[in-house]
This record gives sequence, structure tokens and C-alpha cells, in this order.
Amino acid sequence: MLRYLVAVACLLTVSGCLGTRALMPTPTLYTAQQSVLFNQLPGELQGNSVDLLYVTDRTPQRDRQGRLMYSAGRSTSLAFGSAMVSLGGESGWEKLMRDSQQRSRSGRPSVRLKSLTETGRFPATPYPFTLYDGNYEPDRNSAAEFGRADAVLADEISRRLELTPRKELFLFIHGSDNTLEFALETWAGMWHFLGREGVPVVYSWPAGPGGAPLTSYHYDRESGEFTVFHLKQFIKSISSIEQVERIHIVAHSRGTDVITTAIRELFIEARASGVDMLQRYKFANLLLIAPDLDMEVVGQRLAAERLAEGIGQVTIYVSPTDRALGLASVLFSSVLRFGQIQTEEIPEQVKVGDHMKNITFIEAGKSQGLGHGYFYDNPAVSSDIILLLRYALPAGSRERPLIYIRRHFWKIPADYLKP
Repeated sequence: MLRYLVAVACLLTVSGCLGTRALMPTPTLYTAQQSVLFNQLPGELQGNSVDLLYVTDRTPQRDRQGRLMYSAGRSTSLAFGSAMVSLGGESGWEKLMRDSQQRSRSGRPSVRLKSLTETGRFPATPYPFTLYDGNYEPDRNSAAEFGRADAVLADEISRRLELTPRKELFLFIHGSDNTLEFALETWAGMWHFLGREGVPVVYSWPAGPGGAPLTSYHYDRESGEFTVFHLKQFIKSISSIEQVERIHIVAHSRGTDVITTAIRELFIEARASGVDMLQRYKFANLLLIAPDLDMEVVGQRLAAERLAEGIGQVTIYVSPTDRALGLASVLFSSVLRFGQIQTEEIPEQVKVGDHMKNITFIEAGKSQGLGHGYFYDNPAVSSDIILLLRYALPAGSRERPLIYIRRHFWKIPADYLKP
């Protein structure tokens, strides 16, 4: 039995890594010539390198050449900086443009992290405080240090927003067993196909320690709990920046548990304070892709508490053929993993959200390997994500012709967007 559980955990954590360092397949949206990849892209955003903002509470370290890296260790302070990612290597901008609009490419355009530059760091948590006249007061030095880091972060985001007419953030939160490097390379490719609009951000929590697979997955689950305070801190900071108009969040696998837990806690705080969460945090879209969540937990913690009330649109991508989530169900004795529901057979826990107008479930088609990385390696699914995030098209519209199943539930057809 132990050998079986180890095999299950191994397959699950391997599925967290999407398995390629090549540029993601061209979304069908562009190979069918139904949309323009780049339209009046500023010169500063062109080229074979993209600059992503990274935020992480991983432990910093240096490789043998002295270059900055981050391990799977947990850091009590949240850092942020610039990540330069190469797309297409030395092939040149014109070739990358051609490859990015072709179904079949000459060679395999690569995606590679070139460098990391840490530009700021918040003070370590928990923050010191003193008891004065029966009241807890934060340590002044820590508060000042936090203020300085917050200002640097705001300046950095404002600088990036000046380069694009779209004053919005596109935040990606990875899943289990992903390194910071892989998360950056994944999101660099997706942002490229989003037309390089807005500001791309990767929030990387300390996943992927290596070692025994079963231990590794449990470590990642607790790392997801560890990072919630830092993630809430980051969301509060970025949503307070005046120039930021909207925030789009894309979370994959275990990252869906991380972000929904953080949003839930922010929502509880907002309700208690009488704050309108939608106005305060500017959440335009929340995409939960292949959510590695227990179905019964979702019903109690998310649906019952009406989490979607504080978000413009919640879109949940699921796949009954996601073998990695099937293995997770065995590992944790779940009735069903959230990312495995079938649109034709809707569990009761999901039906409680039928009255909500801003929740959409989309069933994805089959994907490579364990079928867990379909948002990246399935051109039809990546196309649908682009139509949602870049063009704000509703499900079932003429330009986004999904198959209608029932209220809130849609399916991506096999010939999606093909001429």
C-alpha cells in the first residue's frame, strides 16, 4: 500500500511541472488567423526577452556562478524583483513573430530564464509589536521598513504600467512541485500570447523540495498554508496602487487552494469592516485551472461563503480526464477533486452557486501526459483563456463559441476556433 501511495504522489507532483521548456503551442486563435497577436505593441515590449515581475517567499541563494536563485525553502520575508526570460533564443524578433502564429514550427523555440534581480524585500514576519496601555502597537522600525518596501513595489509596478496602454495586472500562481524558474517560463509564454498587454506578475510560493514524493507533496500543502499571509499582504499592496485599474488572477492546481484561501480571508476582513471587496481589491477575473481541491471542502469554504461576490468573473476550468487529480483523490480519499467534475453530472456542492451570475465552468478536452497542464499545452484551452482575459468575451458568444451544457456550464469542442 505504501508503495502505491508513493507512486501516486510521484505522479501528482510530476504533473505539477508541465513537462516542457519549449514555447507553448500556438493557440488555435492565432493559427486560424481569427485574431492579431500584436497590435501596435510598444517598442519597449518587443524583442526576444520579456521582463516579468516576480514575488516570492522562497529562500534566496546563489548558484556556483554567483547568480541569484531561490530554493524551495520558506522565507519569512517576501521579496520581489525582475525576471528576464528569453523566448526563441537568438532566433530574432521576426522569427519569433512567425513562429508565434504557426501551428507547425521550424525547430522548437525555447523559453529560458536568463536572470533574476531582486529589487525589494519586505520585513520578516511575524512583525514585532509591543503592548502599550492595553493596546498592541506595531514596531516602528518594522513599520517603516515595510513602508519603504511597499513604496519601491508601487514605483516598480507604476513604471511597468507606463509601458502599456492597459493598466492591468496579470498574476499567475503555480501549482505543486513547480520551481520559480518553471513558473516564470510558463507565464512568460502565456503573457506573450496574451499580446504582451498589461503587467505580467508571478507569485511563487515555496513548493518543490524534492526528496521522497509523498513527503514532497505534503510539504507543498503546508507551504501553501505558510504563504497565505504573504500573499494577502501582496494583494493589499498592489490593489492600493492608484494606477492599477484591474487585477486578473490565474491559479493552477494547488495554487488554486493558495489563492482562494487568501481571498477568503480578505473577504472575511472586508465584510467585518463594511468594505466593498470588488472596489477595494479590483479583482476582474479569477481563473481556477485544474483546481486541486476537495469537492466537499469547496462546497463549505467557497460556495457557502459566496466568495464570488467580491470578484468580477470567476472561471473554473475542469477536465474529467485529468489523471493527476484522479490520483490526488486516491491519495486523500476524496469523494471528488474540484478540477475533475463533469459538466453533465454536476455535484450538489456546485449547484449551490447556481444563483450567482458571475461563475462559469468550462470543461477542457484531453491534453498531453497526465492531462494536468492543459491550459498551457492545449491550443484550444489557451485560446479560450486569451479570449476571456484579453478580449473579455463572454462564453457562448460568436467569437467564443463554446458548447452550452446548462446554466454556468460550457464545454470546449474538439474543433474549437478551427476554420
